Amino acid sequence: MATIVAQAITEAGDNNVTYATCEAEGDAFANDGDQIAHFKNGGVGALTVTIVAETTSVDSTRYGTLTKANKAISVPSEGEAFIGTFPQSSFNDGDGLVQMTYSGVTSLTVAILTVKHSQ
Repeated sequence: MATIVAQAITEAGDNNVTYATCEAEGDAFANDGDQIAHFKNGGVGALTVTIVAETTSVDSTRYGTLTKANKAISVPSEGEAFIGTFPQSSFNDGDGLVQMTYSGVTSLTVAILTVKHSQ
């Protein structure tokens, strides 16, 4: 498992996004709630990316028991997909990381992106 570092996307447009090869055992990234994951699938079959929900159930006095499922997205063959953002209370583990797993990784790459606003 690799921890992927988020890349800032800025107003200046001077960004050269690099993609990491997805690991068979999964990957993770630090999450402050503003991250988006961009996946590219260079293969001929669709692949499923699953973002693990760390908090899956909350009891609310107003609404009763609420559940949160993992986020799953299909990345089409020879295609791309975006997923995110990820609320920290739902998706961050004890180390502040979001965990990702994949149905296959032979041709799958990922970039974790953060939009940074200019002051």
